[in-house]
Amino acid sequence: MGKNLLYLLMIIFLLVSCKQKQQTVKEYKPPEFKGIAFVQVKDGNHISVLNLENGDIGRIVLNKKISAISLVPEMNKLYVFSKDGFLKILDLSSAKRGEWKRVASSLCDADTTDGRTIYLINPEEKALLLYSTEKNRIIKKTSISSDGCSISVVESEKEILLINNRNSSIAILDKETLSIKNRIPHAGNSIHHAKFSPDKKELWVAEGNEYKDGRPYGVGFAKAEAMPGGLNIVDVATGALKDFIMIGGNVADVNFSSDGRYVFALSSQMPEYDDATLSIVNLKKERVIKQYALCKVCHFRSGITLDKAFVSSFQVNEKMPIPSITGLLESGFQSTEPGGESIIIRQIYETAE
Repeated sequence: MGKNLLYLLMIIFLLVSCKQKQQTVKEYKPPEFKGIAFVQVKDGNHISVLNLENGDIGRIVLNKKISAISLVPEMNKLYVFSKDGFLKILDLSSAKRGEWKRVASSLCDADTTDGRTIYLINPEEKALLLYSTEKNRIIKKTSISSDGCSISVVESEKEILLINNRNSSIAILDKETLSIKNRIPHAGNSIHHAKFSPDKKELWVAEGNEYKDGRPYGVGFAKAEAMPGGLNIVDVATGALKDFIMIGGNVADVNFSSDGRYVFALSSQMPEYDDATLSIVNLKKERVIKQYALCKVCHFRSGITLDKAFVSSFQVNEKMPIPSITGLLESGFQSTEPGGESIIIRQIYETAE
């Protein structure tokens, strides 16, 4: 009798102890993000605008095929470039649109970080153009060796990256002289854009994986056993591939958050090939923690069937106030879910940092 009573008391103690431990566990919540992401639709006449705080989507409709966008937060302006070489400046404070102005014979990519100079690629003349936002004109042109419109430009503090999509190589140029300092001959299969990591030791490369060795390889291209796109992490010193983070679809562009803790990755044909997404990756843990829908909801509400969604590049301003954008949008912001209850199409929880 005494032993049975002792066993019973031990079981009760363990149950109470487990219950108390369960009550002390705090629910983990993933990080919240604020600001605006501007997404360039591939071969489209509009820009998708994403509210990072709640996932709502709007769009800025233009009357030309857009080839590149460049955000200048210091001036609160978005520079929009067309395939046929024109520029339109959108004032994000006053919601005013400038007139189209020709700056080149053709354009296919652009980027800036200091806000004073926007680097452009002219595929027709195989030239790198430097556009001054202060002088509102091209101030320098340098010939480059390229094949068509498969190169993009990214600027760091002292260097510029030229990414060649045809042979998946990256040239690192000196910002002042525009001479080649280093070359990474093979940074992936079908790469698009790249960014230096905050410590400048790595290149994070948008790997679309559309083709490998000239044959269809990725999601939406290969008929069977397609490889999803992701992010290639390349060691700058050696050119070696250190890691690959699977995102899905065909990853087209990559940017780092202002605090250097997160990576934004833009992907086409995600998920199930009928939407594009903006994913957020924890830099330290190298894993996806959030994904935002970008295209399907707008087309659905407009009565347009969207079989595949393709995007090219994006720009993020985490400090931009929402009201300043709404005057440029076609129909304001819309929730990515019909009922508006959920704003993120997929949420992946991680352990607390």
